Amino acid sequence: MPASSLSDEFDVREVLRELSLASRGSLTFHDLADRCAVPARKRPRFRRFLRLLTREGTIRPAKGRGYRLGRRPRPESEWAVEGIVRRHRNGFGFLERAEDEDLFLSVRETEDLLDGDRIRAVPVPGRFGRQAGRVVEVVERGRASVTGVYRKSGIREWVDPDPELAGGPIELVPGAVSPRDGEIVDVEIRDYPAGRRPAVGRIVEILGAPGELGTLVEAVIRRHRLRRRFPPDVLEEAEALPAVPCEEDLRDREDLRDEPTFTIDGEDARDFDDAVSVHPLPGGGMRLRVSIADVSHYVRPRSPLDTEAHERGTSVYLPDRVIPMLPERLSDGIASLRPGEDRLTVTCEMRFDGDGRRTGLRVYESVIRSWGRWTYREVARVLDGEEVAGVTEHREQVILMHSLMGRLRGRREARGSLDFDLPEPQVVLDRSGRPEDVRRAERNDAHRIIEEFMIAANETVADWLVEREGPAVFRVHAPPDPGKLRQYVEFARSYGHFPPFGGLASGRVLASFLESVRGVPAEHALHHLLLRTMMRAEYSDQNTGHFGLASERYVHFTSPIRRYPDLTVHRFVKARLAGEAPSKQGLARLAAHTSERERVAATCERDVVDVMRAYLLADRVGDVFEGIVSGVIEEGFFVELLDLYAEGMVRVEDLTDDYYRFLPEPRVLVGRRLKRRFAIGDPVRVAIQAVHVAVGRVELALVRGGSRVRRR
Repeated sequence: MPASSLSDEFDVREVLRELSLASRGSLTFHDLADRCAVPARKRPRFRRFLRLLTREGTIRPAKGRGYRLGRRPRPESEWAVEGIVRRHRNGFGFLERAEDEDLFLSVRETEDLLDGDRIRAVPVPGRFGRQAGRVVEVVERGRASVTGVYRKSGIREWVDPDPELAGGPIELVPGAVSPRDGEIVDVEIRDYPAGRRPAVGRIVEILGAPGELGTLVEAVIRRHRLRRRFPPDVLEEAEALPAVPCEEDLRDREDLRDEPTFTIDGEDARDFDDAVSVHPLPGGGMRLRVSIADVSHYVRPRSPLDTEAHERGTSVYLPDRVIPMLPERLSDGIASLRPGEDRLTVTCEMRFDGDGRRTGLRVYESVIRSWGRWTYREVARVLDGEEVAGVTEHREQVILMHSLMGRLRGRREARGSLDFDLPEPQVVLDRSGRPEDVRRAERNDAHRIIEEFMIAANETVADWLVEREGPAVFRVHAPPDPGKLRQYVEFARSYGHFPPFGGLASGRVLASFLESVRGVPAEHALHHLLLRTMMRAEYSDQNTGHFGLASERYVHFTSPIRRYPDLTVHRFVKARLAGEAPSKQGLARLAAHTSERERVAATCERDVVDVMRAYLLADRVGDVFEGIVSGVIEEGFFVELLDLYAEGMVRVEDLTDDYYRFLPEPRVLVGRRLKRRFAIGDPVRVAIQAVHVAVGRVELALVRGGSRVRRR
């Protein structure tokens, strides 16, 4: 009887995958059954299934009554996995999979691959227990063009592509533009690389000289394929919008124009879509109103504006510019909650008792007139007792906001919400728009006021929609991966800290442990590595809760100007207010698309900050700094410079006093002869050795005895 007769119960691809990943090449019957999650009652039939696979030659017996891959295994195409390629600037990459661990792709495997390609690969054992992939086929190319540096030698012309996008050089065919040697260009790919045959392309645009900061930032934007210009029909629709709401727009809306309502944002904020108001209630309670710009009133489904906003998914905020989701006519005009101007909003009204427990809620369409545009710094100064024009006269409102924030934050922390409070970089620009400093972004109680109010509103709207059995784009966050959490426990123990958890832990337990290590030398490392064990927050049409916030239900409601999921949630809210039952069709695809766009935006924002930071350090090669080891990998260790908000890498090949090997479990480099160790949290003295501005990378050299350690 062929094995296919049991294929409805057991998956041969899963068996082959687990055997291919076995560290010794084989697994016992029970280990294999455990890995394939076969219940006890089905194991006799599973054993029979394995015997049939053995007869076919797909697998074969191994010593100790185990199994290994057969000499005539099934075609790889039957058990290969599919995903998207994400290249690293050092040439290797990862196969990104939606519902499983990413596969490492070596430099050899990525030679013919471009970032964004969809491929199929066979899982194979990798180094240090990680899963690797062997490429079987390219399913779909992910890019039609790449950026790179134009090169010319004699009659030969080629482009060295951005290493995060492609591998080897791109041969050129004649094009309409003629760059100079060394300029950064955009290349349209005509033929993709295959084996020893290089890629062939045509230059379509010259971005500029490689040393110009604007050119480098533009190259990063092109790398992530962000939509920089709005199509004519989108701009035409935006220009047709009114400058102010008309009387008909105000009809059937609750009038809150006489309520003291304020926006609180940063000094350089580019859109104002949320306003807040707090009032005391008898018995020590408070009423919080969070009014959000009613963008959905102006952006109709399937209109050009809506289609473009959906494709972009989110606004992208860079230090020197913003790439908005919606045109300025809307985001800075009719939908911006400017002081003293009537604006259409959707208001989430919440009542809280003296302990910060929500006792009532309402969601309704409204019209507001902001009483003032406050900044975080101004509110913080008033909380410190200073006088600030435009804010001091409303000091009572500021104090009420601060008091409510404390109650909400206390309840959120008590239920196990996690707050890593890791430093975020902020690029300071001069008057000409060029970077002059990178510092830690300020975070004070004024920031926390808005943070807590927005979390409360998002949770309340999620509850409101679920109670009405309406669909929603939920913001979900899964618990940490048990395997990674167990590795974290081992890491913490190596530093003398003993977390009271193993592979499973509640948010309350994790939060308690983070609080217990506050102020210790390894605090930053312990926070950072615990954050890396966390799953990525994303959007979903199914509510599975938000682990990081310890929320049973959560949506994004408060930023419809800059996030498409928020705009979608507004539409669902307004449909329910109108007594309609919105359709859930296509919601899963929308959630997946906006999650992907969010990841692209975050990566682009990080890469631009790295480039600007490297640009500032380019003339400081040779300078010596005190630092702390912030990460350790096989190739070396990363160092956070204390005097600068910057990070660089010391490569293991530059450590000439010994031969160092990487120990993955404690994540340390150890010298074979002198036993010197480099571990996360260790203080070191380093010098800037080289700066690669185009890719935002800083190379460091270890300094000992007042002099730099020389390269071999």
